[in-house]
Amino acid sequence: MRGKDVPYDTASIIKVDILAALLLQAQDARRGLTQQERTLTEAMIERSDSDAANALWRRIGLAPGLEAVNKRLGLSSTVGGTGGKWGLTRTTVTDQILLLRAVFADGGTSSASESALTKTSRNYIRTLRIGAQERLAATQHHRPVGHQQRRTGHLGNTPLPRRGPLRRQRVDDGRHRDGRTRGPHGGLLGAGRRLTAERDGTSG
Repeated sequence: MRGKDVPYDTASIIKVDILAALLLQAQDARRGLTQQERTLTEAMIERSDSDAANALWRRIGLAPGLEAVNKRLGLSSTVGGTGGKWGLTRTTVTDQILLLRAVFADGGTSSASESALTKTSRNYIRTLRIGAQERLAATQHHRPVGHQQRRTGHLGNTPLPRRGPLRRQRVDDGRHRDGRTRGPHGGLLGAGRRLTAERDGTSG
């Protein structure tokens, strides 16, 4: 079993952290999110859109922006991916627990209370996460029973080994969004590996 503080690649689970960073930066500027930012965050969280994540990763200031916000939220072991590689951000179980508390616990979590996410910001993240869960549930509901039984992995976001060009942390049904089939070890069959990695923030 993985030691609780052994770093691992975040892949798609970093998207919640990117959103938290965007919201805290907006709080600092005493403003709400712009309509464009709302559109991007909804796509990133509710549909796990990696192009939206790419845009927001740049907007928060890449790894330095993420790490500055995480420090204020109490995360000390999460290191942002270099350049545009947000999917290769490294984190630990302890930091992810702290992030969940910052988002979902009443009052937030921070070493300095004035730097914690506001109730409005936390509720916004919760609302988007609920939307994502409802979308997933609706998708599963319309799939044949046999198809659901072939799903791999565990419910929720699961850390994957740091191996190969693609490191997804979300449950999927064995097929990529463009319809290509995954191989026996989770790799995509056919061409286009580099393009897919770039969309998922694992290649610069």
